[in-house]
Amino acid sequence: MRCPECQFENSDLAHHCGNCGYILKETEEDKLAHKDIPSHLGIAVIATFLGSYIFGFIAILYASKVGGKVRNKDYVSAIHCSQRAKIWSLISFGFIIAAVIIAFIVVMVTNN
Repeated sequence: MRCPECQFENSDLAHHCGNCGYILKETEEDKLAHKDIPSHLGIAVIATFLGSYIFGFIAILYASKVGGKVRNKDYVSAIHCSQRAKIWSLISFGFIIAAVIIAFIVVMVTNN
């Protein structure tokens, strides 16, 4: 069986390409293991909407790649993009919280 990704010739019994790791035959276990890779798109959009435009946009970019990676059976990249989307979303919320705290301190100091 020839790998559609790298054109490596594999045995007919192989489930994964021996050269690049591409899934040649997806088993039920493979389908269930990678069925629910979260994209974290919702939290990325909320972070962007609340004001962390740069970090939120980066999170949205990573989150938007997850579905396509799963459809192409590139589960390693899908998980990587999912994790990056989550990290950038959390950074966005941290930035928002820090900005609110700094604004609160500035208001308290200037009013006294």
